[in-house]
Amino acid sequence: MGSFTAEMAKRTDAELLEVAASPEGTYRPEALEAAFDELKSRNLAPERTIEEAKAARKVADESRATVPLGVGRILTAILATVFFPLLAFLWLLVASQFERDGYKKRAKTMRWIAIGYLGALIAGVILLARVGQW
Repeated sequence: MGSFTAEMAKRTDAELLEVAASPEGTYRPEALEAAFDELKSRNLAPERTIEEAKAARKVADESRATVPLGVGRILTAILATVFFPLLAFLWLLVASQFERDGYKKRAKTMRWIAIGYLGALIAGVILLARVGQW
């Protein structure tokens, strides 16, 4: 426990409160005990301050829930919706070329790959729609 005590002594009050208010199982019991001991040695009322830290965390979590997607993620989604159909189309072109050259098994495999790409695109769109991103 000595290492936890020394580590907790280096932390700020806010960091200690964050450790004390963390969900169960986030920190080892020895670390939590050291955090509580450090809070007591700094004359901070652990019960009151822990409740304040939990309330602050709840407010932070609620504010994070309303943050929209950034431009980079939106561009990624747009590129993915354009890229997957193009890739599927490319695989279908390659499959038709294999078919013309007599490679029937390769052509069949390439068609299934194209169907897989299109299926992944459709599944992604459905998943995003269900999650509420669109």
